[in-house]
Amino acid sequence: MKAFFASLSRGTKITLITCGCFIMLTMFILIFLMLCPIQQTDAVSNEALFVTETTTTTGSTTEVTTASTVSTEAYQN
Repeated sequence: MKAFFASLSRGTKITLITCGCFIMLTMFILIFLMLCPIQQTDAVSNEALFVTETTTTTGSTTEVTTASTVSTEAYQN
């Protein structure tokens, strides 16, 4: 193994080391995310960001009411 690595050019050694570090870092991140998964908390809810739209038809006129809700619970102390 040492003879193989010693026979490589300087640029090839740098490339192999860089790719190896990238693969190790990727494996570390994936293992970390598998052991400590990201979970949604109650403080931040995606349901508060939905936009609801109600359409009401009365005779020949149509009213469209749009309600937008943004929750700031996570930012209040």
